[in-house]
Amino acid sequence: MQEGGSSPHPHSAISTVPNVRLAYLYGSFLAREDFRDIDIALYLDEDPADDRQGSYAERIGIALEEARSFCHACDIRILNHSPVWFQYEVISSGLLLYARSDEERFEHETSVLIANQDMKCTCDLFDSGYLARAWIMRMLSQLQAWERYREIPYEECAREKDVRYMVCHAMLLAIQSAIDIATGIAVKKTPKRPDTCRETFLILGRSALIPEDIATELSTLAGFQNLLVHEYAALDHERVYRILQGDWQTLVAVRHTVRDFLKENP
Repeated sequence: MQEGGSSPHPHSAISTVPNVRLAYLYGSFLAREDFRDIDIALYLDEDPADDRQGSYAERIGIALEEARSFCHACDIRILNHSPVWFQYEVISSGLLLYARSDEERFEHETSVLIANQDMKCTCDLFDSGYLARAWIMRMLSQLQAWERYREIPYEECAREKDVRYMVCHAMLLAIQSAIDIATGIAVKKTPKRPDTCRETFLILGRSALIPEDIATELSTLAGFQNLLVHEYAALDHERVYRILQGDWQTLVAVRHTVRDFLKENP
């Protein structure tokens, strides 16, 4: 990780943005290659949901452009919910522009290094087929629980908080298993690494590894999974119940598709 003391350009502007812990310069501008914009990655106090990250990043980019009168646009990426491989590339080859404190920088970069090493081991296991098949079996158990919970009447689900917790937890685990499996396949079998969980499924669809209609449905479920994790208290009970009833079959279909894919690609 290179130090940023000799390149202070956007530092003062970033330091005025609320909730920013760390900021890194990365990409083609740093490499002095042909570039069209200035790539900056931010690590924040809060973790914006998928549907808010774009607008938040755009506002910060505009503020930086105005504050510094840059000749080039600023392309802002939020690190909080970015894939581990991207965070690792940023901290290992990027330039630190701003750190609110050395402690926060050390904590974040250490956690990314550990997570990246874990992911590398996971991908190696996935490549051997062992972990993929373990995930398939785990997903089967989670889908069986989801299927049982589909029998719960809406009135009971809306009335009983403990029932909702149980239902949402089962849905969260099943969707996360699908994300884990899809990420392993995307990293190993496609030329483009996904930037988000939603994009993971879309890449598999465009690569004809899973049907495109299922890929689109799964990308929507990935967005719902993010809400389950980050905005549980604000969830609409009717939407949760619609997904409980209507999207179970989508995950069953993708499990069968991935199982068949692994048989053909050991």
